[in-house]
Amino acid sequence: MDEVVMDAPVKKECSIFMAPSSLKGLQGYGIFTTRDIDELESILQAPDGPSIVVTDFRTQQNKNESKEMVDFRRHWTHMWDHYWWGRGVGDHASYEAEYMIDFQPTFGALPNHHCLWNTITFAFPKVPYLDHLTNSSSVGAGAFSYHAGRDFRVKKPLPAGSEIFLNYGHCDRTDVDHSTPQWTKYSKMKQDYLQAAKLVMALWNALFYYEPTGTVREEYHTSFLQHQQQHQRSTNNNNNNYVGRNMMDLPLVEGILYVSGILKEEESHPVRSLIPSSTGELFRVMEPFLQNNENNDLDEGTDRFRSIPNVKPMALAEQLERILGTNPRTPEWIQQHGMCLENLIPKPSTLPQAGQGGFAQHSIAKGEIVVPAPTLHILHKGVLAMTNHHDNHQQQQQQLLLNYCWGNTQTTLLVCPITNAQLINHCSDRPGFPCPKLNKGSGNDTSTSTSTGPNARIEWADSSWDPSTREWLNMTIPQMMQQPLYQRGLSLQVVATRDILPGEEVFVDYGQDWEHAWIRHVIDWSHNDDDSGGRTKQQRRSVAQLNQAIEKGQPLDYLVANDLWATDDAGQDDYLMTVCMYETSEQDEDDAYQIKVDGNWRRVYADEDELLEAFADSGEDYVYSGGYSQHDEGIYWPCTVLRREEDNDDSVTYTVRIHASPIDDDDKSLAWHENNLPRMLTSYPLASIRYFPRMYHSDQHLVHAFRHPMGLPDNMIPDRWKTLDA
Repeated sequence: MDEVVMDAPVKKECSIFMAPSSLKGLQGYGIFTTRDIDELESILQAPDGPSIVVTDFRTQQNKNESKEMVDFRRHWTHMWDHYWWGRGVGDHASYEAEYMIDFQPTFGALPNHHCLWNTITFAFPKVPYLDHLTNSSSVGAGAFSYHAGRDFRVKKPLPAGSEIFLNYGHCDRTDVDHSTPQWTKYSKMKQDYLQAAKLVMALWNALFYYEPTGTVREEYHTSFLQHQQQHQRSTNNNNNNYVGRNMMDLPLVEGILYVSGILKEEESHPVRSLIPSSTGELFRVMEPFLQNNENNDLDEGTDRFRSIPNVKPMALAEQLERILGTNPRTPEWIQQHGMCLENLIPKPSTLPQAGQGGFAQHSIAKGEIVVPAPTLHILHKGVLAMTNHHDNHQQQQQQLLLNYCWGNTQTTLLVCPITNAQLINHCSDRPGFPCPKLNKGSGNDTSTSTSTGPNARIEWADSSWDPSTREWLNMTIPQMMQQPLYQRGLSLQVVATRDILPGEEVFVDYGQDWEHAWIRHVIDWSHNDDDSGGRTKQQRRSVAQLNQAIEKGQPLDYLVANDLWATDDAGQDDYLMTVCMYETSEQDEDDAYQIKVDGNWRRVYADEDELLEAFADSGEDYVYSGGYSQHDEGIYWPCTVLRREEDNDDSVTYTVRIHASPIDDDDKSLAWHENNLPRMLTSYPLASIRYFPRMYHSDQHLVHAFRHPMGLPDNMIPDRWKTLDA
């Protein structure tokens, strides 16, 4: 199996930081680059931390659940709705459950929202599903996410010092409804930027563009000059490159703006924030357009320009945001005030059964922050309990998310990191959980020295970078419930307890409660021959390895029916299924699919030529130039690979049958599905076929998979949070 992460060049210093945001009025942090990043260049030069799939959480409420627990569940889902992904999800993750949501740390959760400067795009990693790291019979099966994180890239060249933004999708005021997050009331949307640009152009014209006397603009200009003369008596500031001594850095008080009706009382705060407050600000906004305009000189004896600069509204909107909406950052400022976000990258852990681990990219000195860890809180861990309704046993399970959160047996509260801190695995000096031997930086070779215990520790964030943590530590859980639903308040930090070398895996101590839970799990696992949910624990074929063989051009050797009349379930086993890239077209409503044969098409069309003539079209055009890493959502449908065709020009093609997609209800209304007729494609390319785990059959859904939060030390838990008996 090839390396899970792409080869990343050796980095001498950090270039991706979390630092105070450049957005004016925003007190939180943003993500910055201190290096120039080329278009479509990978930001981390490796995939981000694991994507964690949360399944069916809106449908898992126990009918006997108390009102208090219902409120806790509602608080969890409403708050996390601002962070997890409902769009941009890979099809391999969408097939986990009928209803799923995707929690992606770091670049999926940390960047600030921006409607103009959406600088992030992504590709799915080369190996998106990591089931080769364990198997269903191993004690670690289903205990970690098999979904590798996205490979985040920039959409356009990004200069050093830039903040990296992500568009959350709330950028159209006409789409605002009851489900729109509260914070959007104060954010700037597309209409706000265009309205502000329109107002600023009107302001510029009223001040500096000549029109006959008696007009509204002339009255506005007269009022402006009167205010200017009053201001001139109290200042000697005459520094302006474009205008004479009368055009100084004069405040544009709202009273003057109202004279011409340019700025109205009802104008929204987002629009107001983009209106210059002085002539100096106005000229700074217009400077690049004046420089590109040939007729920007003043009429002799007047205070007006001869012509209006040729300005495109969106270009002016971006300039308004640049001058009035942001504070410029330099790489030096970012390095001084920020914390490195790329110290850790994911690689297969040196520990068995642990999945991925966090490996140091740079040297990290003792006492330095390995990674900051802002968290999302869950006020009661009971909300992660769910009932498995998809087998006959309906047993209680826990969301996989539980394993990626920190908690304590004395409190219901969980805190879940939204950075690659979630990659860090456990070891201790206690028997049974030894730390790997100290790595001297030679790849994953851990045999060069004796174990020295964990090389990092977890602690609450220092108030120098997150003062809100100290405030929240003084709250009770009911008080946290009263905070705005979009507001997180607690942060952790991982600190090096000794010098860490590049290439070392970073470990912390999860605590004795976690170790006891793991020991109980190992004992229980050995006593269960199956998963008590109809799912036998067994060695199974790896999705990752099968898909890699396809990418190498190796013909399919598994789940090929070799039968044009194969049954509907021929393309699956107890664990996995075949899927094919497919898009609907007019062919889905062909006359052949309008007939009703009561499911007896195999008998009616017993002749091969007649069968293909009636129901088959060419599938040769179903090819992605960018491969699976660039696929669109919902493009992969369940399919049966019916047979391999004769090689044509050294290409490997198949005849396949497409089945309705379970992740889009609209697909189930297609004529061939409603009438139970086969949708067949011939000359279908090998590269567009993949293997996925069957819905609800991945290891994540094993009833006895290990579930337990990482353990916060008792001395980190305030007494006011201790509502449970340890």
